[in-house]
Amino acid sequence: MKRKTKFSISFKEALVKEILLGTVRSTALAANHGISARYLRRLVKRYEDHGSLSHQDSNTIYDKTFKVACVLSVIKKRLSLSEAASSFGIPSDSTLVHWMKLYGEFGEEGLETTKVGRKENMSVPKNKKKKESSAPEGSALQEELEYLRAENAYLKKLSALIQQDESKASGLKPKLSKN
Repeated sequence: MKRKTKFSISFKEALVKEILLGTVRSTALAANHGISARYLRRLVKRYEDHGSLSHQDSNTIYDKTFKVACVLSVIKKRLSLSEAASSFGIPSDSTLVHWMKLYGEFGEEGLETTKVGRKENMSVPKNKKKKESSAPEGSALQEELEYLRAENAYLKKLSALIQQDESKASGLKPKLSKN
């Protein structure tokens, strides 16, 4: 499958002007540049309606009233999706298809603008909370660990001394400890 590439607005306008001059057909121009002929015809239509292609922005966030107006114009005026997209300045008619589905399922409430992405006030991850709260406890735990290690070392030495005394009394060689 061929990878989609984005073309600059100036390149698109140059293609549209070439088509409008009548020197080249849209299908031939599309084939030369690896663009869909249908896409080129849409660009020509938008250029004729608005005079330029620079108004297109694919990352525009539309409010609820605008979406409702677009959907209702498609329904009441019986506009095609491409006509409505062109008249309202929406870059793609698939956006209108999505809005129509939402309007059909949920009504006007379905067209409410929702934020996408992470929440602004993100909570602190659980593991970071533990680290911050355990800082005062950490010193107490460290002290306890040192105390238990010292106690363990003391008990090992005591055990070795007891073993040594018992071996002297019985006349056996003492066992050497690994530590």
